Amino acid sequence: VQAKIQSFVEGAPDGVHMICCSQGGLVCRGILENYPLNIRALVSLSSPHAGQYGDTQYLKYLFPNYTKEHLYLVFYTDVGQDVSVGGYWNDPYHQDLYNRYGKFLSVLNNGSNPVFKSNFLKLQRLVLVGGPDDGVITPWQSSQFGFYDANSEIISPMSSQDVSEVTLH
Repeated sequence: VQAKIQSFVEGAPDGVHMICCSQGGLVCRGILENYPLNIRALVSLSSPHAGQYGDTQYLKYLFPNYTKEHLYLVFYTDVGQDVSVGGYWNDPYHQDLYNRYGKFLSVLNNGSNPVFKSNFLKLQRLVLVGGPDDGVITPWQSSQFGFYDANSEIISPMSSQDVSEVTLH
């Protein structure tokens, strides 16, 4: 995959602008942070950059016998991380499990890899679009790196999140 992406980006000597939606925004961010490519701008439309924690119609359809308070039992397992939403499920009441089992978003957001920060800071433009009428991303502020404080459902903005300290500064 890296070779194909690199070949595409190298064909655009002035750089690439990525426009991504929903979970695709996380995939684009993963590409951006993992590979030293000439990506100039990232436009992310309703992507759960800080994670997902909420009962939505989609989750009720997939897991009718579980509510958000219990989905960690499914998602914070090796198998649960292979379910798409499991890779970005961020339960504020079970951060230890999020960090232990997370294979994707928790890795991007934990700041332990200096390459992620270096690649992210090469962006010339970052546009994060999301709002209260989203209906899927919960909390909707996650599309702008806002999220619940640990052990609560009080939302803190991006500037108060750990990810802004390690990724953006």
